[in-house]
Amino acid sequence: MRSGRVVLAVGLLALAVFGQEFQGTILGRITDSSGAVVPDVQVTVVNTETDAASSTKTNMQGNYRVPFLLPGDYRVLVEHPGFRKIERHNVRVSMATETTLANPFPTGLLAPRGAALGLAEYYGSSLAFADQNRLNPYNQQWQVGLQREVPGGVLVDAAYMGMHSLKQIGTFDLNEKPDVYLALGAAENNPVPNPFLGIFSPLSTLGQGATIINERPQWRGIASSDRPHKLRLAFIYQLPFSPGKPIGRSLVRPLARLVEGGTLSGYVNYRSGAPLSVSGPNGRPIMLRDPSESGPVSNRLGDQVDPKTGKVLNPYFDIDAFQALPNQYAISPEPPYRSNFRGPAAWGRNLSLAKDVRVWERYKLQIRCEASNFTNSVTWGNPGANMSTQATFGVISSGGGGRSIQMSAQLMF
Repeated sequence: MRSGRVVLAVGLLALAVFGQEFQGTILGRITDSSGAVVPDVQVTVVNTETDAASSTKTNMQGNYRVPFLLPGDYRVLVEHPGFRKIERHNVRVSMATETTLANPFPTGLLAPRGAALGLAEYYGSSLAFADQNRLNPYNQQWQVGLQREVPGGVLVDAAYMGMHSLKQIGTFDLNEKPDVYLALGAAENNPVPNPFLGIFSPLSTLGQGATIINERPQWRGIASSDRPHKLRLAFIYQLPFSPGKPIGRSLVRPLARLVEGGTLSGYVNYRSGAPLSVSGPNGRPIMLRDPSESGPVSNRLGDQVDPKTGKVLNPYFDIDAFQALPNQYAISPEPPYRSNFRGPAAWGRNLSLAKDVRVWERYKLQIRCEASNFTNSVTWGNPGANMSTQATFGVISSGGGGRSIQMSAQLMF
Protein backbone atom coordinates (compact mmCIF):
# COMPACT_ATOMS: atom_id res chain seq x y z
CA MET A 1 0.00 0.00 0.00
CA ARG A 2 1.30 3.45 -0.84
CA SER A 3 2.37 5.74 1.99
CA GLY A 4 -0.16 8.17 3.43
CA ARG A 5 2.20 10.98 2.45
CA VAL A 6 1.44 10.37 -1.21
CA VAL A 7 -1.29 12.57 -2.60
CA LEU A 8 -3.76 12.08 -5.40
CA ALA A 9 -3.96 14.41 -8.35
CA VAL A 10 -7.56 14.77 -9.45
CA GLY A 11 -8.53 15.74 -12.96
CA LEU A 12 -12.08 17.01 -13.21
CA LEU A 13 -14.14 17.65 -16.30
CA ALA A 14 -17.75 18.77 -16.05
CA LEU A 15 -19.33 17.85 -19.37
CA ALA A 16 -22.89 18.80 -20.23
CA VAL A 17 -24.70 16.40 -22.53
CA PHE A 18 -27.41 18.22 -24.41
CA GLY A 19 -30.46 16.04 -24.69
CA GLN A 20 -34.09 15.72 -23.91
CA GLU A 21 -33.49 15.35 -20.18
CA PHE A 22 -30.94 18.19 -19.91
CA GLN A 23 -28.43 16.12 -17.95
CA GLY A 24 -24.67 16.28 -17.66
CA THR A 25 -21.63 14.23 -16.71
CA ILE A 26 -18.61 14.66 -14.47
CA LEU A 27 -15.57 12.70 -15.60
CA GLY A 28 -11.83 12.77 -15.18
CA ARG A 29 -8.65 10.86 -14.34
CA ILE A 30 -6.87 10.31 -11.02
CA THR A 31 -3.10 9.93 -10.70
CA ASP A 32 -0.62 9.87 -7.81
CA SER A 33 2.20 12.36 -7.23
CA SER A 34 4.43 10.50 -9.68
CA GLY A 35 1.89 10.73 -12.48
CA ALA A 36 0.89 7.05 -12.37
CA VAL A 37 -2.82 6.31 -12.71
CA VAL A 38 -4.63 4.96 -9.63
CA PRO A 39 -7.41 2.39 -10.24
CA ASP A 40 -10.28 1.46 -7.91
CA VAL A 41 -10.52 4.94 -6.34
CA GLN A 42 -13.89 5.82 -4.80
CA VAL A 43 -15.32 9.00 -6.37
CA THR A 44 -18.53 10.54 -4.97
CA VAL A 45 -20.28 13.60 -6.38
CA VAL A 46 -22.89 15.43 -4.27
CA ASN A 47 -25.35 18.04 -5.51
CA THR A 48 -24.90 20.97 -3.12
CA GLU A 49 -28.56 21.98 -3.41
CA THR A 50 -30.34 18.64 -3.09
CA ASP A 51 -27.62 16.53 -1.35
CA ALA A 52 -28.25 13.83 -3.97
CA ALA A 53 -25.11 11.70 -4.23
CA SER A 54 -23.72 9.42 -6.95
CA SER A 55 -20.64 7.21 -6.63
CA THR A 56 -18.31 5.32 -8.92
CA LYS A 57 -14.75 3.96 -9.01
CA THR A 58 -11.86 4.56 -11.37
CA ASN A 59 -11.07 1.88 -13.94
CA MET A 60 -7.66 0.36 -14.73
CA GLN A 61 -6.69 3.53 -16.62
CA GLY A 62 -7.58 5.75 -13.64
CA ASN A 63 -10.62 7.19 -15.42
CA TYR A 64 -14.00 7.73 -13.83
CA ARG A 65 -17.36 8.85 -15.16
CA VAL A 66 -20.51 9.94 -13.27
CA PRO A 67 -23.34 10.46 -15.81
CA PHE A 68 -26.98 11.61 -15.63
CA LEU A 69 -26.41 14.68 -13.41
CA LEU A 70 -28.74 17.63 -13.31
CA PRO A 71 -27.15 21.02 -14.04
CA GLY A 72 -25.90 22.74 -10.90
CA ASP A 73 -23.01 22.93 -8.44
CA TYR A 74 -21.45 19.71 -7.14
CA ARG A 75 -18.98 18.64 -4.48
CA VAL A 76 -16.52 15.89 -5.47
CA LEU A 77 -14.99 13.59 -2.84
CA VAL A 78 -12.10 11.24 -3.68
CA GLU A 79 -11.12 8.48 -1.23
CA HIS A 80 -8.63 5.62 -1.48
CA PRO A 81 -6.76 3.60 1.20
CA GLY A 82 -3.25 4.90 1.71
CA PHE A 83 -4.03 8.36 0.32
CA ARG A 84 -5.32 11.53 1.83
CA LYS A 85 -8.97 12.31 1.28
CA ILE A 86 -9.57 15.00 -1.37
CA GLU A 87 -12.64 17.19 -1.59
CA ARG A 88 -13.32 19.69 -4.39
CA HIS A 89 -16.15 22.22 -4.20
CA ASN A 90 -18.09 24.28 -6.74
CA VAL A 91 -17.71 21.85 -9.64
CA ARG A 92 -20.26 23.24 -12.08
CA VAL A 93 -22.29 21.10 -14.49
CA SER A 94 -23.73 23.45 -17.12
CA MET A 95 -25.59 23.15 -20.40
CA ALA A 96 -23.45 22.56 -23.50
CA THR A 97 -20.18 23.69 -21.83
CA GLU A 98 -17.04 21.89 -20.69
CA THR A 99 -15.48 23.04 -17.44
CA THR A 100 -11.99 21.94 -16.30
CA LEU A 101 -9.85 23.05 -13.39
CA ALA A 102 -7.37 24.52 -15.85
CA ASN A 103 -10.10 26.60 -17.54
CA PRO A 104 -12.90 27.19 -14.99
CA PHE A 105 -14.60 29.90 -17.08
CA PRO A 106 -14.75 28.58 -20.67
CA THR A 107 -17.47 31.04 -21.67
CA GLY A 108 -15.55 34.03 -20.34
CA LEU A 109 -16.32 36.51 -17.57
CA LEU A 110 -19.09 39.07 -17.65
CA ALA A 111 -17.24 42.39 -17.98
CA PRO A 112 -18.73 45.50 -16.33
CA ARG A 113 -20.32 47.83 -18.91
CA GLY A 114 -20.88 50.89 -16.77
CA ALA A 115 -24.16 52.37 -15.59
CA ALA A 116 -25.48 53.71 -18.90
CA LEU A 117 -28.68 51.64 -18.67
CA GLY A 118 -29.26 52.28 -14.96
CA LEU A 119 -31.40 49.67 -13.27
CA ALA A 120 -31.99 47.96 -16.63
CA GLU A 121 -28.32 47.01 -16.90
CA TYR A 122 -28.87 43.44 -15.73
CA TYR A 123 -32.39 42.77 -16.97
CA GLY A 124 -32.70 39.11 -17.89
CA SER A 125 -29.90 37.94 -15.59
CA SER A 126 -30.37 35.90 -12.47
CA LEU A 127 -30.40 37.67 -9.13
CA ALA A 128 -29.56 36.32 -5.68
CA PHE A 129 -30.21 38.22 -2.47
CA ALA A 130 -30.76 37.69 1.25
CA ASP A 131 -34.19 38.49 2.62
CA GLN A 132 -33.63 41.19 5.23
CA ASN A 133 -37.02 40.49 6.81
CA ARG A 134 -36.37 36.81 7.48
CA LEU A 135 -36.08 35.42 10.99
CA ASN A 136 -32.52 35.18 12.23
CA PRO A 137 -31.12 31.73 13.07
CA TYR A 138 -30.70 31.04 16.75
CA ASN A 139 -29.58 28.28 19.12
CA GLN A 140 -31.18 27.10 22.34
CA GLN A 141 -28.78 25.64 24.91
CA TRP A 142 -29.33 24.19 28.36
CA GLN A 143 -27.29 22.17 30.83
CA VAL A 144 -27.55 20.65 34.29
CA GLY A 145 -24.91 18.99 36.46
CA LEU A 146 -24.79 16.90 39.63
CA GLN A 147 -21.77 15.98 41.77
CA ARG A 148 -21.98 13.71 44.78
CA GLU A 149 -19.70 11.56 46.90
CA VAL A 150 -21.14 8.10 47.58
CA PRO A 151 -20.00 5.54 50.16
CA GLY A 152 -16.67 3.92 49.51
CA GLY A 153 -14.88 7.17 48.65
CA VAL A 154 -16.37 7.26 45.14
CA LEU A 155 -17.08 10.65 43.58
CA VAL A 156 -19.83 10.75 40.95
CA ASP A 157 -20.04 13.74 38.61
CA ALA A 158 -22.85 13.74 36.00
CA ALA A 159 -23.78 16.52 33.58
CA TYR A 160 -26.25 16.94 30.73
CA MET A 161 -26.07 19.53 27.97
CA GLY A 162 -28.50 20.10 25.11
CA MET A 163 -28.55 22.37 22.08
CA HIS A 164 -31.26 23.01 19.51
CA SER A 165 -30.63 25.07 16.36
CA LEU A 166 -33.65 26.74 14.74
CA LYS A 167 -34.48 28.86 11.69
CA GLN A 168 -31.35 27.90 9.79
CA ILE A 169 -30.64 29.60 6.47
CA GLY A 170 -31.90 27.97 3.29
CA THR A 171 -32.29 28.93 -0.36
CA PHE A 172 -35.18 28.72 -2.81
CA ASP A 173 -36.08 30.02 -6.24
CA LEU A 174 -38.62 32.85 -6.51
CA ASN A 175 -39.27 32.01 -10.18
CA GLU A 176 -40.13 28.35 -9.77
CA LYS A 177 -42.59 26.95 -12.26
CA PRO A 178 -46.31 27.04 -11.28
CA ASP A 179 -47.79 23.63 -10.51
CA VAL A 180 -50.37 23.98 -13.27
CA TYR A 181 -47.69 23.30 -15.89
CA LEU A 182 -46.72 19.95 -14.38
CA ALA A 183 -49.72 18.39 -16.15
CA LEU A 184 -47.92 18.97 -19.46
CA GLY A 185 -45.39 16.28 -18.62
CA ALA A 186 -42.47 16.06 -21.03
CA ALA A 187 -44.18 18.53 -23.37
CA GLU A 188 -43.13 21.36 -21.06
CA ASN A 189 -39.59 20.92 -22.37
CA ASN A 190 -40.57 21.67 -25.95
CA PRO A 191 -38.68 24.71 -27.29
CA VAL A 192 -40.71 27.91 -27.62
CA PRO A 193 -39.74 31.25 -29.17
CA ASN A 194 -37.91 33.49 -26.74
CA PRO A 195 -39.72 36.87 -26.61
CA PHE A 196 -36.69 38.49 -24.94
CA LEU A 197 -34.17 37.47 -27.58
CA GLY A 198 -32.59 40.62 -28.99
CA ILE A 199 -34.09 42.76 -26.21
CA PHE A 200 -32.06 41.69 -23.20
CA SER A 201 -28.29 41.48 -23.25
CA PRO A 202 -27.00 38.32 -25.02
CA LEU A 203 -24.87 37.75 -21.90
CA SER A 204 -27.97 37.44 -19.71
CA THR A 205 -29.90 34.23 -19.10
CA LEU A 206 -33.12 35.33 -20.79
CA GLY A 207 -31.18 36.93 -23.58
CA GLN A 208 -29.79 33.53 -24.62
CA GLY A 209 -32.83 31.28 -24.33
CA ALA A 210 -35.70 30.11 -22.16
CA THR A 211 -34.98 28.13 -18.99
CA ILE A 212 -37.29 25.85 -17.05
CA ILE A 213 -36.89 25.37 -13.31
CA ASN A 214 -38.53 22.55 -11.40
CA GLU A 215 -37.66 23.23 -7.77
CA ARG A 216 -39.91 22.53 -4.78
CA PRO A 217 -37.95 23.27 -1.58
CA GLN A 218 -41.12 23.93 0.45
CA TRP A 219 -40.40 21.59 3.34
CA ARG A 220 -39.39 21.67 6.95
CA GLY A 221 -37.08 19.15 8.53
CA ILE A 222 -33.86 18.48 10.38
CA ALA A 223 -30.33 19.18 9.17
CA SER A 224 -28.06 16.48 7.75
CA SER A 225 -25.72 16.95 10.74
CA ASP A 226 -28.47 16.41 13.34
CA ARG A 227 -27.44 14.12 16.23
CA PRO A 228 -30.08 14.16 18.99
CA HIS A 229 -28.09 12.12 21.52
CA LYS A 230 -24.44 12.15 22.51
CA LEU A 231 -23.17 10.46 25.67
CA ARG A 232 -19.73 10.41 27.25
CA LEU A 233 -19.17 8.35 30.41
CA ALA A 234 -15.71 8.48 32.01
CA PHE A 235 -14.21 6.95 35.16
CA ILE A 236 -10.93 6.87 37.11
CA TYR A 237 -10.23 4.10 39.61
CA GLN A 238 -7.24 3.82 41.93
CA LEU A 239 -6.35 0.13 42.11
CA PRO A 240 -6.40 -1.21 45.70
CA PHE A 241 -2.95 -2.81 45.55
CA SER A 242 -0.54 -1.22 48.06
CA PRO A 243 0.18 -1.01 51.77
CA GLY A 244 -2.78 0.54 53.53
CA LYS A 245 -5.22 -0.56 50.77
CA PRO A 246 -7.66 -3.50 50.99
CA ILE A 247 -5.28 -5.67 48.97
CA GLY A 248 -1.56 -5.68 49.71
CA ARG A 249 -1.44 -4.61 53.35
CA SER A 250 1.05 -7.33 54.29
CA LEU A 251 3.37 -6.91 51.32
CA VAL A 252 7.02 -6.28 52.03
CA ARG A 253 8.40 -2.94 50.87
CA PRO A 254 10.22 -4.04 47.63
CA LEU A 255 7.18 -5.95 46.45
CA ALA A 256 4.81 -3.17 47.50
CA ARG A 257 6.66 -0.75 45.20
CA LEU A 258 5.86 -2.96 42.24
CA VAL A 259 2.09 -3.01 42.83
CA GLU A 260 1.32 0.42 44.29
CA GLY A 261 0.24 3.46 42.28
CA GLY A 262 -1.90 1.69 39.68
CA THR A 263 -4.77 3.55 38.00
CA LEU A 264 -7.47 2.19 35.70
CA SER A 265 -9.39 4.75 33.63
CA GLY A 266 -11.61 4.75 30.61
CA TYR A 267 -14.51 6.32 28.84
CA VAL A 268 -17.47 5.23 26.79
CA ASN A 269 -19.04 7.49 24.19
CA TYR A 270 -22.22 7.12 22.18
CA ARG A 271 -23.62 9.10 19.27
CA SER A 272 -26.94 8.79 17.47
CA GLY A 273 -26.87 7.75 13.85
CA ALA A 274 -26.89 10.24 10.99
CA PRO A 275 -30.27 10.99 9.40
CA LEU A 276 -30.83 9.16 6.13
CA SER A 277 -32.19 10.66 2.93
CA VAL A 278 -33.76 8.29 0.42
CA SER A 279 -33.62 9.14 -3.27
CA GLY A 280 -35.48 7.64 -6.22
CA PRO A 281 -35.55 7.77 -10.01
CA ASN A 282 -38.00 10.72 -9.98
CA GLY A 283 -37.06 12.43 -6.72
CA ARG A 284 -37.57 11.73 -3.04
CA PRO A 285 -40.05 8.84 -2.65
CA ILE A 286 -43.02 8.97 -0.28
CA MET A 287 -42.54 7.35 3.13
CA LEU A 288 -45.60 5.16 3.74
CA ARG A 289 -44.65 4.17 7.30
CA ASP A 290 -41.75 4.27 9.71
CA PRO A 291 -39.01 2.24 7.97
CA SER A 292 -36.86 1.85 11.08
CA GLU A 293 -36.15 -1.71 12.22
CA SER A 294 -34.95 -2.99 15.59
CA GLY A 295 -32.38 -5.58 16.52
CA PRO A 296 -28.58 -5.88 16.20
CA VAL A 297 -27.14 -4.16 13.16
CA SER A 298 -25.10 -7.29 12.39
CA ASN A 299 -28.40 -9.05 11.63
CA ARG A 300 -29.53 -6.28 9.27
CA LEU A 301 -26.56 -5.84 6.93
CA GLY A 302 -28.42 -6.79 3.76
CA ASP A 303 -26.05 -9.69 3.08
CA GLN A 304 -28.83 -12.21 2.43
CA VAL A 305 -30.49 -12.16 -0.99
CA ASP A 306 -33.34 -14.23 -2.39
CA PRO A 307 -31.71 -16.27 -5.23
CA LYS A 308 -34.91 -16.20 -7.30
CA THR A 309 -36.06 -12.59 -7.01
CA GLY A 310 -32.76 -10.92 -6.07
CA LYS A 311 -34.52 -9.06 -3.25
CA VAL A 312 -32.55 -8.27 -0.09
CA LEU A 313 -33.96 -10.38 2.77
CA ASN A 314 -32.35 -8.68 5.78
CA PRO A 315 -32.05 -4.96 4.95
CA TYR A 316 -31.10 -2.41 7.58
CA PHE A 317 -34.50 -0.72 7.21
CA ASP A 318 -37.88 -1.61 5.73
CA ILE A 319 -37.24 -1.16 2.01
CA ASP A 320 -40.96 -1.63 1.25
CA ALA A 321 -41.91 1.42 3.30
CA PHE A 322 -41.34 3.79 0.35
CA GLN A 323 -43.39 4.55 -2.72
CA ALA A 324 -41.61 5.94 -5.76
CA LEU A 325 -42.99 9.05 -7.46
CA PRO A 326 -44.87 8.20 -10.67
CA ASN A 327 -42.78 10.56 -12.80
CA GLN A 328 -40.37 13.47 -12.59
CA TYR A 329 -43.24 15.96 -12.71
CA ALA A 330 -44.80 14.80 -9.42
CA ILE A 331 -44.01 16.90 -6.37
CA SER A 332 -42.67 15.00 -3.39
CA PRO A 333 -44.06 16.09 0.01
CA GLU A 334 -41.09 14.54 1.77
CA PRO A 335 -38.33 16.60 3.46
CA PRO A 336 -34.73 15.51 2.80
CA TYR A 337 -34.30 14.13 6.33
CA ARG A 338 -36.58 12.79 9.07
CA SER A 339 -35.63 12.47 12.73
CA ASN A 340 -37.05 8.94 13.05
CA PHE A 341 -35.02 7.52 10.15
CA ARG A 342 -31.30 7.19 10.90
CA GLY A 343 -28.22 5.15 10.21
CA PRO A 344 -26.40 2.99 12.78
CA ALA A 345 -25.37 4.61 16.03
CA ALA A 346 -21.67 4.79 16.95
CA TRP A 347 -20.13 3.45 20.16
CA GLY A 348 -16.63 3.97 21.48
CA ARG A 349 -15.15 1.99 24.40
CA ASN A 350 -11.66 2.87 25.59
CA LEU A 351 -9.50 1.74 28.53
CA SER A 352 -6.20 2.95 29.96
CA LEU A 353 -4.02 1.31 32.64
CA ALA A 354 -1.24 3.40 34.22
CA LYS A 355 1.32 2.27 36.77
CA ASP A 356 3.86 4.40 38.63
CA VAL A 357 6.91 2.53 39.94
CA ARG A 358 9.30 4.38 42.25
CA VAL A 359 12.74 3.21 41.17
CA TRP A 360 14.93 5.17 43.58
CA GLU A 361 14.19 8.27 45.62
CA ARG A 362 13.32 10.94 43.06
CA TYR A 363 13.27 8.53 40.08
CA LYS A 364 9.85 7.27 39.05
CA LEU A 365 8.93 5.08 36.06
CA GLN A 366 5.43 5.45 34.62
CA ILE A 367 4.11 2.62 32.43
CA ARG A 368 0.93 3.06 30.41
CA CYS A 369 -1.18 0.76 28.27
CA GLU A 370 -4.05 2.25 26.29
CA ALA A 371 -6.66 0.37 24.27
CA SER A 372 -9.04 2.16 21.89
CA ASN A 373 -12.21 0.22 21.11
CA PHE A 374 -10.99 -2.52 23.42
CA THR A 375 -14.10 -4.63 22.67
CA ASN A 376 -13.12 -4.62 18.96
CA SER A 377 -16.68 -3.60 18.02
CA VAL A 378 -17.56 -2.61 14.46
CA THR A 379 -18.68 0.91 13.64
CA TRP A 380 -21.09 0.35 10.76
CA GLY A 381 -21.44 2.74 7.84
CA ASN A 382 -24.75 4.05 6.54
CA PRO A 383 -26.86 1.80 4.31
CA GLY A 384 -27.51 2.47 0.65
CA ALA A 385 -30.44 4.87 0.29
CA ASN A 386 -30.92 5.03 -3.49
CA MET A 387 -34.21 3.36 -4.36
CA SER A 388 -33.13 3.14 -8.01
CA THR A 389 -30.44 0.59 -7.10
CA GLN A 390 -32.33 -2.25 -5.47
CA ALA A 391 -29.18 -4.37 -5.06
CA THR A 392 -27.75 -1.87 -2.53
CA PHE A 393 -30.96 -0.29 -1.20
CA GLY A 394 -30.93 -0.85 2.57
CA VAL A 395 -27.57 -2.66 2.39
CA ILE A 396 -24.63 -1.77 4.66
CA SER A 397 -21.40 -2.35 2.76
CA SER A 398 -18.84 -0.61 4.98
CA GLY A 399 -17.61 -0.68 8.56
CA GLY A 400 -14.56 0.09 10.61
CA GLY A 401 -13.26 0.76 14.08
CA GLY A 402 -10.81 -2.05 14.89
CA ARG A 403 -9.08 -2.39 18.25
CA SER A 404 -5.91 -0.32 18.74
CA ILE A 405 -3.44 -0.92 21.60
CA GLN A 406 -0.38 1.13 22.43
CA MET A 407 2.10 0.99 25.30
CA SER A 408 4.54 3.56 26.59
CA ALA A 409 7.07 4.08 29.39
CA GLN A 410 8.27 7.35 30.85
CA LEU A 411 11.07 7.98 33.33
CA MET A 412 10.46 11.00 35.55
CA PHE A 413 13.01 12.63 37.86
